[in-house]
Amino acid sequence: METKDREQLYEPILLHFGENQVPKEVQKEAWNACDALVRKFKECSKKRTFSVSWACQEQLQDMTECIYQYETDEDNIRKARWKVAKEHPSAVKGYRKVKANASKAS
Repeated sequence: METKDREQLYEPILLHFGENQVPKEVQKEAWNACDALVRKFKECSKKRTFSVSWACQEQLQDMTECIYQYETDEDNIRKARWKVAKEHPSAVKGYRKVKANASKAS
């Protein structure tokens, strides 16, 4: 079975240490995926203090929506679990089969 197939059919069950790393990994990837929107917000907020909340409201909303969508996507969470499992093999307790409706057809 190819690695890609295995990653679509199963997900690692991680020890506490590994599970704590998953949200951090997802967040890091979300910020990378939404980089263009993050840069727009940073540009808007330069040289502002109190006025940021209303002057950059649209950019902030776009950025947070992008990050939220990325961080709550099951596929992104599963990818982060696999990344943590590969980086820290000792944190893997085992593997469980992914529910059929949770995986998207490629």
